[in-house]
Amino acid sequence: MKKVREVEIISRFEGRTIPKKRYAAFSLDVMNRLNMKGRAAVLFCGPAKMKELNKYFLGKDRPTDVLSFPSGTEEEEGIVNIGDIAVCVQIAKKQAAEHGWTLEKEIKKLLVHAFLHLDGCDHATDRGEMEKKESRILVEMGVNG
Repeated sequence: MKKVREVEIISRFEGRTIPKKRYAAFSLDVMNRLNMKGRAAVLFCGPAKMKELNKYFLGKDRPTDVLSFPSGTEEEEGIVNIGDIAVCVQIAKKQAAEHGWTLEKEIKKLLVHAFLHLDGCDHATDRGEMEKKESRILVEMGVNG
């Protein structure tokens, strides 16, 4: 396996432009902190696409804020596909407003959460360990809250 870190940012929604370079750099920093090597893709989408993904993969007929799809399969040239992440920008925007912080902060929080899932963490079974890791990483990266 090659020791590379790559993130592809894909934007598929109407409205606000996503600062792809900023979120790619942030995602690479998260991967570095988690010692994750390989390739990941992050899709920014709207509620209709998120609902479609949530229904198809999890059987839930509603949109959600973030989904993670771990892979771990080896791709060409020995690079591991870590997995994919989908972020619903409109739901993130609503949640940011509810918490009283920026959309950027909410997206960064969702990205850290999603990368922890790609790294094998599961908040449903780990007795709060994932939440502790998430909080620590967010503080280290200056995304308080």
